[in-house]
Amino acid sequence: MKIFLKRFFIALISAIIILPLVAIITAFILEDSIKNQIVTEVNKQLAVPVKVSGKINFTVLKYFPNAALEFEQVAINNKLKVGEKQLAEVQSFSLLFSLSDIVKNKFTIHSIALKNGAVNIVVDKDGNSNLDILKDGKESKQDAELKVNRVLLSNIKISYNDFKSEFKAGSRVRTLQLDGDFTAAKFVLKSKGDFFVEKIAAGENQLVANKQLNVDILLNISNYWKEIAINKAELSIEKSPFDVNGNFKFGQDKTTVFFVAKTEGENIAELIALLPQNLRKTFEETNGKGAFELNIQVDGIVSKLQSPVVTVKAKLKDAVVELPKVKKELKHVFADIEYGSNKGGVDYLNITDCRSQISSASFRFSLFLKNLPDPEFLFDANGTLYLSELGAFVPDSIMKNFSGNIIFRNFNINGMVKDLTEKPENVFANGSGNFTLQDIAFEAGGVKYKNINGLITYSAQKLAAKDLKISFLNTDAVFNGNVSGLAPFATALAKRKPMNNLVLDADGDLKINKLDLSELIKTFSSAESEKSKSKLDIKNVFRMNGNLSLSIQQFVYNKMEFNDVKVSLTLSPLHLRLNKFSTQTMGGTANGNGYFVFMGDKDLLMNFGAELNDIDITEVFKETENFGQTTLTANNISGTANAKVYLKNTWKNYEEIDPDNLNAIIDFEIKNGRLKDFEPVKAASKFIKVEELSDIKFSDIKNRLSIYNKTVFIPSFEIKSNAVNLIFSGEHHFDNTVDYHFKVNLRRLLANKFNRAGREQFIENDPYDGLNVYLSLTGNLANPTVKYDKSSANAKIKEDWKGEKDVLKNLFNKDKTPKGEKREEKYFQIDEQPTFMDFEEEK
Repeated sequence: MKIFLKRFFIALISAIIILPLVAIITAFILEDSIKNQIVTEVNKQLAVPVKVSGKINFTVLKYFPNAALEFEQVAINNKLKVGEKQLAEVQSFSLLFSLSDIVKNKFTIHSIALKNGAVNIVVDKDGNSNLDILKDGKESKQDAELKVNRVLLSNIKISYNDFKSEFKAGSRVRTLQLDGDFTAAKFVLKSKGDFFVEKIAAGENQLVANKQLNVDILLNISNYWKEIAINKAELSIEKSPFDVNGNFKFGQDKTTVFFVAKTEGENIAELIALLPQNLRKTFEETNGKGAFELNIQVDGIVSKLQSPVVTVKAKLKDAVVELPKVKKELKHVFADIEYGSNKGGVDYLNITDCRSQISSASFRFSLFLKNLPDPEFLFDANGTLYLSELGAFVPDSIMKNFSGNIIFRNFNINGMVKDLTEKPENVFANGSGNFTLQDIAFEAGGVKYKNINGLITYSAQKLAAKDLKISFLNTDAVFNGNVSGLAPFATALAKRKPMNNLVLDADGDLKINKLDLSELIKTFSSAESEKSKSKLDIKNVFRMNGNLSLSIQQFVYNKMEFNDVKVSLTLSPLHLRLNKFSTQTMGGTANGNGYFVFMGDKDLLMNFGAELNDIDITEVFKETENFGQTTLTANNISGTANAKVYLKNTWKNYEEIDPDNLNAIIDFEIKNGRLKDFEPVKAASKFIKVEELSDIKFSDIKNRLSIYNKTVFIPSFEIKSNAVNLIFSGEHHFDNTVDYHFKVNLRRLLANKFNRAGREQFIENDPYDGLNVYLSLTGNLANPTVKYDKSSANAKIKEDWKGEKDVLKNLFNKDKTPKGEKREEKYFQIDEQPTFMDFEEEK
């Protein structure tokens, strides 16, 4: 028995060695015959030209225990007129058959192997495929039969383009083995390999892109490949294992698809890698860790006019999401995320009930994006936002250097994503929410805003503020009220865009601690946008409608200072009406009304009336910088004034008074007046020499000044002083030329000191112990001309002569008894006696 077994195994081993060896030897002997026979039969069965540019090799060892005929540099023509020129173009194309077929001299090709090349599968608009390359079998003797049950691919690029359904696919196969009875109407296909899917698209809707796949799958093929069902599958996409099931039905004009794939993982980067390409760009470089679930489903019809519904659902559970681009980390992330596309191919992203923390601030939000290439969005949120984190997410914002917190409740906005930076007014048009502002600060347009606190309720561009506080440019303000249209208004201002018909509606109560208007104008006029370098026109800030109650503790404009300012304002675009205002200023009080209108190119029309009480004249000249002239300054004048002022004027460039359009009426009263070192008065010392002319104190005076045609018109009025009593009138032009007229009363006491020689015509003997002299001061105040005023004296003589005739008529009145001397009030009763004046003798 042992001898028998030994002989049996020796014979078996000999057969295993000898028979293949015999087959190999026979193959080499018959190589040329085999080549010719197979090539001839294959050509008979192919309906398209095949070009072999390289060698044709017969091999046994390479695919042992099979023999193979290997063709080098093979090109198979595409029989259709669409798509690539070649159906296949490979460096190596091998037909495999059994070694026993050599002995039978009848070859059955059971396997095909392709290496290093490309296969381009095309279906034209009529549904014809370029894979139909075999002729009717009746024309062949069938000495070499094609009965393929295995296809081997190595380093092959495969493309599929269905012009009828507009379905496209492309992949690079590293290794792929397909086993099945390919010629049967129904069979099981086993597929195993790894390849890189470049794209799968239905029309313009890209379903899959740039995914690494590893497959080990069983497919049930029915009805000659017209129906495919997934029997069993082990599928790995981007190293994530999936449970897969589904089926495909290929019709004449359409393909029906139902496909489901599920996976779980711990690496957020793996989840991002599984997303579609157009969505993955949104999360580029995002990383993290934490549990996630992913469910992918494709359901529907693929055709020229239809796309299947694609849905990708993900769930995050206590994950950490790293955002490298902004160097931030989201912690404790819980979220349900769904990506999909409808039958029309429009995709969307829906994030519901996302909870997270950033820098210990918790927030909760929902986000819906539609049409991801140019997305619309809907955003809802609750939580706390640390603004110090905001700059990282919006680095190109017109605002920067954020700090502080915003607690938001029921906040929602919607619009186009691109409008968040380009047209934010559109985004906030339909937004709403409740916000608590806590110590917010930021910088915009070169201006620092800080100490922003308060409560804001926002709905459809209508903003209601409660105790809203803000500080900027040394200004502290508190606002309570309502504002509409703030988003487009603020955006246009910040970006220096044309305002067109933009108007800000505002009603409420505004309280300001200090407002420096000159600093405000200077900053907003000179501040430049970092991008546009264009200046802000201050008038655009006043494109408003509404009513405001304004209270300012301290208002400063240049050197003028107003305290406890209270104003009732009515606003219309470029028009501010002061219905009523009151303030304490320059030692007294002021109240009145008026309006301001922005006109033309940086012109400001001002028209108002005011009543001033107990105003310190020295302070007036100081704070108005002597009204822009140097003749009469704060060093020359003092006293207390009451006045009623009616003023209409235009300011050029918002800063310079336009003298051509200055009109005013000023009714004034001065008490305890004092004129010191006033050059025009000192110039009269040629005629009236007295030390008091350098320091004149006068009693109460009243008059009305008119200003128009660049001239101050001074009607005749009386001045009683310690130095001299006089009546004064004249004109003062804006070029500092004057035409002043004085009637000076010297009294009898001074007449003795006056040299009458040659001056009698200028001297009046007053019936009330008065002596008057007429003077004029004309020319430029820098070098005026002072002289005796003959014209005024003659006018007085004629007036007095008329008076003498009236006296003569009354000489014969019955009552001739004098009733005592009566001094007219116009002749200067003053408490302090005038000083005697010395006049030089005329030489």
